Amino acid sequence: MTRADRFLYHQIHPVKLVTDFTTSFASTWLLWQARWVSAAVVAFAPSIAVSVLVLWRADVARLSRTPMGRYVATFMTRKVEGIRLAGQAVMWAGAAAHILWLIPSGFMIVVFAWMGGLLVPDRPPNTVSEPG
Repeated sequence: MTRADRFLYHQIHPVKLVTDFTTSFASTWLLWQARWVSAAVVAFAPSIAVSVLVLWRADVARLSRTPMGRYVATFMTRKVEGIRLAGQAVMWAGAAAHILWLIPSGFMIVVFAWMGGLLVPDRPPNTVSEPG
């Protein structure tokens, strides 16, 4: 498994997903409270630490053989990852500016980025090497 494959599949490790989901909302709440430094630490430190741990210790090759692994291998491109980040940025902007409707809007951008392959199933596959 290549380094690029490991980085792709680590995104669907359960610990990584729970960490990212939790820190997304915690950092958004902290920005609403104008706690900028705390928000930045919560937004990035746990996710980076969990990524390092998962990449170092987890069997991400096993994840590549799951239905979710096949899904991200096909549809999780850099563009989609960028859209996910943009959705998070919308959430943060909404929280920082106290524009409440931006928070669920940003969340929906993230959700639709994750679900894009279900919405447009005939998109060409990603260029990740075959699992195994």
